[in-house]
Amino acid sequence: MDIKPVWTEERTVEPFQGDFQGRLHLAGFLQHMQVAASNHAEHLGFSFEALHEQSMAWVLSRVRINFERFPEIQDKLIIRTWPKTIERKIMFIRDFELLDENGGRYAAATTLWLMIDTRNWRLMPINKLNGTLPDNRHLHAIQEIPGKINFVEGMQEKYTVQARFSDIDIMGHVTNTRYADWVANCFEQSLFKDRQLKWMHINYTKEVRPAEVVSIAAGQDPLNPDVWLIKGSNQTTGTEAFEAAVGWCG
Repeated sequence: MDIKPVWTEERTVEPFQGDFQGRLHLAGFLQHMQVAASNHAEHLGFSFEALHEQSMAWVLSRVRINFERFPEIQDKLIIRTWPKTIERKIMFIRDFELLDENGGRYAAATTLWLMIDTRNWRLMPINKLNGTLPDNRHLHAIQEIPGKINFVEGMQEKYTVQARFSDIDIMGHVTNTRYADWVANCFEQSLFKDRQLKWMHINYTKEVRPAEVVSIAAGQDPLNPDVWLIKGSNQTTGTEAFEAAVGWCG
């Protein structure tokens, strides 16, 4: 079998993935990206099942998405994805392009993944992988690696949320797509109607487990009012759950 260093697949924006304007919602972008990444990982020999047998698993650590247009319900979505490079021997970078049928770009994304030992939740280095990842270090959807988000004083709590049954994935913690919902819920519906989201950046700091309560605070960047910063604090454990930022235009 010929190994494909860049994976391409076609998907459709389903009605249940649409927001009130009939456009793909934020979590939907992550859902489509994750399916494509999983399919490519399986093609490369790193499927969930193969890793599970070795007590290993991929965990999404950071994601940055730059939006150009939002696909609508029933639109075709062409996803290109590729593992790009490895940083510090433990950070696996994977990029994405989300395109229309004519090759026009909806969005570009870069993600940072970690390999963990599911027996003790510790990070595992590259030499523990039984296989070789393709080298796409010069192929960029987004060139920069998502970094830490610097917060400002005066952020206000928007709401609290408790991790429930439908939030939990097979790893026993809140699924990564749910955080995009939590970020989106910081804003009034009218803002999504009047303005367009230009980018979203989420750092998954520490897993949230069933029944744990997260306080979500947000505030504008004083240096750029088009940027909002969001922080999720786990009230149950006293730890930071996630940090995020979004940029608006229009």
